[in-house]
Amino acid sequence: MLSGAQAGLSWSLVLKRRKGYRRAFDKFDPDKVAYYSERQIQKLTSYPEIIRNRMKIEGAVRHSSKFRESSGTLTLTAGVSDLLVIRYQSRTSKRGRSFEFRQADIALCVGREPSVLCSAVMSRVASDSVRKEILMSTSTVTTSSTSVYTTPAFWERLWRTAGIQSILCFLVAYIVYGPQPQVGASADTLAAFYDGDRMRILIAAVFYGLAVLNLMWFAAALRTTLADAGEDGWGAAATASSAALGALFLLLIAVVAALAYSIARSGNHMLTSAVNDFVWAGFVLTSFPRAMLIMSAAFGLWRAGLISNALFAGGVAAVVLVLLGGTTWVSGGFWAPDAVYSRFISPAIGLLWGMVVSGVLLTRSPATRTGW
Repeated sequence: MLSGAQAGLSWSLVLKRRKGYRRAFDKFDPDKVAYYSERQIQKLTSYPEIIRNRMKIEGAVRHSSKFRESSGTLTLTAGVSDLLVIRYQSRTSKRGRSFEFRQADIALCVGREPSVLCSAVMSRVASDSVRKEILMSTSTVTTSSTSVYTTPAFWERLWRTAGIQSILCFLVAYIVYGPQPQVGASADTLAAFYDGDRMRILIAAVFYGLAVLNLMWFAAALRTTLADAGEDGWGAAATASSAALGALFLLLIAVVAALAYSIARSGNHMLTSAVNDFVWAGFVLTSFPRAMLIMSAAFGLWRAGLISNALFAGGVAAVVLVLLGGTTWVSGGFWAPDAVYSRFISPAIGLLWGMVVSGVLLTRSPATRTGW
């Protein structure tokens, strides 16, 4: 039961709630849990001392029922060579069954050394279908072991590092792009930047697009982690804010690419200057979805018990500081749209918090449901 609740989360989080699980699930008595009604399941979804994920609660009830049907007596003996012979005697049948497993195959399947396989195997041989599952899993792992890039673990890790990948793409794009002309820049400055550095801007647009793509993937990983911890509301907030932020970024990328591709070459200084100022205004407005994304991660991970109070306080501070970036409308100086706070300080805070959240996601156990 606790193993199912741990899916996608850390064992420390689940073990802290073990006493709560014992109280909620009738001291782990399968004869009682197997007959839980819909009303009892619904009540457990609001029980504060367990992971309030309905799929995991329903899974615990189903597994209790299967356990009652298949439970019996297991006897483990050593076979010829490296074989493990497991004798299973069902409590509902007088006939027993024997299963043979190669220690090396099971070790490959469950990722453990042969000397500690007994506990991993004994709970999984109650039926022929389970035995076939182990052997098929072993065959699959053996086939895919030739390339790490085809394993679920590789894609799971890639999914959880999407935030770091997004940050790296943003930094590369920023370096390639260069300093954006300021609000009200002269015609010569705009022409030199958008027309003279045309190819560099278009290359930067590609990296910005990759950064947005990884940002969406990062938000998906965050949303799944929060949902597994019972914080679906904050997970939905992360999805919505990342979608709004991604849409704004894509709009600004398209506008900048259009300036470099054709608008700046048309010789219409008034239009080029107006669109350049629009880019600055749009960048200031990204402060609001950025702050919401930071808030959803900070509050969601904190309520789920996945970050400390100190990190939560840092997240709240980051929300406030990034929100202040949405007020940088002064015509000149430190608080202007194209000044230091808007260009460097506010984005740097968001990137730093993204690194923190990515680190938290990397410490979570791999998701067992189809999250990616």
